[in-house]
Amino acid sequence: MGYGRALAARALRRADGDVADAVRLIQDAPHLLRDSDVSDPEDLDTPSSDDSLVEPDNKLVAELEAMGYPPEEARTALRLSHNHINKAVDLLVAGCSSICDTANPSTSDGAARRKLKKEAKEKRKKERELALRRLKSAIRADEDDYLSASLAEEEQFLTQYKSLI
Repeated sequence: MGYGRALAARALRRADGDVADAVRLIQDAPHLLRDSDVSDPEDLDTPSSDDSLVEPDNKLVAELEAMGYPPEEARTALRLSHNHINKAVDLLVAGCSSICDTANPSTSDGAARRKLKKEAKEKRKKERELALRRLKSAIRADEDDYLSASLAEEEQFLTQYKSLI
């Protein structure tokens, strides 16, 4: 199911060997398993090693891919959320790219992705500034002259407008 070995063992111990109860415990109350007394030093896991043991479910990865998320980010989000689809979607919506990059900091792929994002952000900023300059140049100050028209002139414009309708 993709759960870490130590987490599954603790859940089974806590559920007295009942697999269904252990799965329910892992999904509904994982905090109880993290806080439980650990008698074996082998059961002491760091969060990073526990997260690395969680294998993302391929069906859930396919479901996230169908939603439009890249497979790498979907796998990382599922790994970080222990295969909880709702939590994984929350991670992805919140911007998994920063979380996913910290989950795998040793790859040059993450650094290249950050560089591309930075370049894209700078490009969007330049495009916005250029669009603002074009907009400023297109707006003329004399286009507000109609605001200083007298009531008689406005009445004349309105009658002319009504006649066109």
